Parts: sequence; structure tokens; C-alpha cells
Amino acid sequence: MAALALMTLAVAIGATTTMYSAFDELLLHPLPYPQAQQLVWLATERVAPAATAAASVAPGVSVPDFLDYRAESHTVKYWGGYYANVATLVAQGPSQHISFANVSGDFFPALGTAPELGRWLNRDDERPALPQVVVLDHALWQTRFGGDPRIIGKPIVLDNRILTIVGVMPVGFAFPLGAELWAPEPFTNKLRGFRFLGAFGRLAPGITLGPAREELNAIAGRLAAEYPATNAGQGVAMEPLAAHLSGPYQATLWLMMLAIIMVLGIAAANVANLLIAGAVARWREMALRAALGAGRGRLLRQLATEALVLSGLSGGLGYALAALVLLPWLRRFHPPALPQLAHLHLSWTGLGFAALATLGTAAWFCLAPGWELLRVRGGRRLLSSGWNDAAGTRSSVASSVVVIEMAACIVLLVAAGLLAQSLARLQKIDPGFDAAHLLS
Repeated sequence: MAALALMTLAVAIGATTTMYSAFDELLLHPLPYPQAQQLVWLATERVAPAATAAASVAPGVSVPDFLDYRAESHTVKYWGGYYANVATLVAQGPSQHISFANVSGDFFPALGTAPELGRWLNRDDERPALPQVVVLDHALWQTRFGGDPRIIGKPIVLDNRILTIVGVMPVGFAFPLGAELWAPEPFTNKLRGFRFLGAFGRLAPGITLGPAREELNAIAGRLAAEYPATNAGQGVAMEPLAAHLSGPYQATLWLMMLAIIMVLGIAAANVANLLIAGAVARWREMALRAALGAGRGRLLRQLATEALVLSGLSGGLGYALAALVLLPWLRRFHPPALPQLAHLHLSWTGLGFAALATLGTAAWFCLAPGWELLRVRGGRRLLSSGWNDAAGTRSSVASSVVVIEMAACIVLLVAAGLLAQSLARLQKIDPGFDAAHLLS
């Protein structure tokens, strides 16, 4: 029975810890940057007339609008602009197809993560003059250049452009996701109606979202009056950068987190049932201890010690299962919609969650059989009762656990069915064209 309980809890705690790590990484702490609460996302918002539909938000801002916002704003200290791109890298070894980002000079100061080697890009690098410079991702530096500590100042060729390496970012820096190097954007595009540039900013000290939004909408109003052909009815949508990054999958993550907690609860209930069944067989043992002078506190301490040993071993095995099996599998087979999972790791908060789950199950394992053993039977009375009488006594705690477990199973099955139905419907949405035999 102990081995079955141990494996059941280990799998449940391992799965719960893995899911919590993803939940924490994607939703609770999606921005590993200094003072991340000051980072905001900006986009162009088309303000609809009152008689029409709701306002719509464009994916980004145009280069001229971005430069005007940056020049006139006082509430945003640093402005980060970027767009993703692909190119062929020619350096040491064979040519390599990579993803990179063209970024503004304030991109790195806005995020606040210092480079591991060299320097950031700055506004002087935005000028389309030679020499052009580039900053490398840590993984690219390690795999392509062997982690050469003298890499600063060396040239690479990116789509027939010669770029000089001026910096290397530290491990874990991944913004925008998938970028393997960052090159300065010269901002030569002058089309105000072409809103392709991703934009974010770091608020000035003491500034909150409300005043910053008001200032930028005032600037947008001036631009709308000056350039009515492209900016009429345009405002600025602003939200915390963390909310923007986690928004597309926030509801799904909450649902999955609740589901996995229910799985842990069901596993704990199953093990508690096993322990309660074992407690029935221990009534005479406990009664003998009570008759020899052991108080309720002493008996509960014994049960607590046994529960802590069982839960502690299960928690340790579960944490090892999460770290060595489940998280590597999730990193390897992460869904395309969540590339952040490729960098998922067990943090101190994940360890704390595993410890909390272990202590919670230990408390439940102690209280459930303890209550059953001590709730109505004094030591001498139980000692004098027969074995068959003790074993056949109806357990209200066990009955309650079974009811709660069945209710949780039904809720979990219904939620899983609804989620599967939603995913099936999403796969059947008409994209507006014939997608057969088309590849990306």
C-alpha cells in the first residue's frame, strides 16, 4: 500500500509542479527584466464612431508615428521598437538561416538587461552609415562562435551586409522570442499607414499607465490633425507588457492550472482513502497506546510523522520527475503557439510550490485518519470492542472523501470535454482561403 501511495503522489506532485512552472513562467512572471512593472506595450488604436462597432487595435505602429511619440513624450523614458526578420548568416562554418530583430537604439535600455559582453545598441547606431553593428544571442554565441570571449569587434555577414559584433546578451534573454541576434533599425520607412513596428516603452519614474496613455493620445490627436489621410481617428492603445504577452493564453493556462490542481486533489483523496482503510486496522493499536497513557496529541504526532515521511518522499520523487522527465519533455515538444516553453525551467517558486503541495497533502493524510481514529472512540472502549466490530464500523470521513472525489472527477471530465470541444472548433475555423496543400 505504501508503494502505491508513494508512486501515486509522486506522479501527481510532479505533474502539478511542472504545470505550475509553466503557469509561473508564462503568466505570473513573464518578464525577467528589472522593474518589469514599468514596461508597457503600445499599439495603434482606431477609435470607432459611437454608432459603429467597437474600436480596433492594429498590430503595431508606423515608423514616423513611433519617432514622433519618442520625440514628444515625457512620460515614457525609453522607447523600444522592433520587428522580426530572417536572414542568412555567414560566419565561421557553413551558412545558417537565422531569425533576428531590427531594433531601435533604446530597445535594450528599455528592457534593462545588461549585456554579458560588450555593449548595448544605442541611438547613434540607428544611422544607416558604416560600420553597422550587431548584438548576439547567448546561445548563438556559444554554438556558432564557441563562446569566444574575444568575439567583440569581429565581423559577420548577414544577407551580404557586413556587421561588427559589439555585444553578447546573457543566458535567458529572449525578446522578441526566437531572435538570435539584434541589428539596429535605421527607420528609413516613411509610410505612416504601414503599422508593422512592435513598440513598447519603459515609463519614467513615478509615472503610471493613466497619465502616459493620456499624453500619447494627445500626441496622436495632433498627428491625426496634421496627417488626416493616414492618422484620422487613430489613438494609442497601451497596456502592461506582461498582460500583452500573456493575454492570448491566459484563460487556457488558468484552466489547465485548475485542472492539474484537481488531479492532485484526486490523487491525495485516493491515498487518503488507502490510509483511512489502514487506520481501521490500527484502531486496536491506537487504543492500546491510549490505554497505556498516550494522549491525543501524542497519537496525532505519530500520525503526522508518518504522513510527513510519506509526503516528503513523494514530494522529492515528484520534484525529480518534474525536473528530469516532464520539463525536458515539455521543452522539447512545446507547442508552436508557446515558444516560451522552450526556455522553461524549475525556479525557486516551483520548488516552493512542490514543498507547499507536499505539506498540504501531509496535513490531509494526518487529519483524515487521525480524525477517524480519535473522533468518537476512547482508548479503553475501543480496546474492549471486537475486531469485526471495529473493521465494520461505518466511516463518515471515508464516505465524505469518496463524495468529494467523485464530484471533482465529474467537474474535471466536463472541463476536459469542453476544452477538447473548443480546440476542435478552433481547428475548423475557416481562414478565408483554401489551406489544402499550403505550407509555411
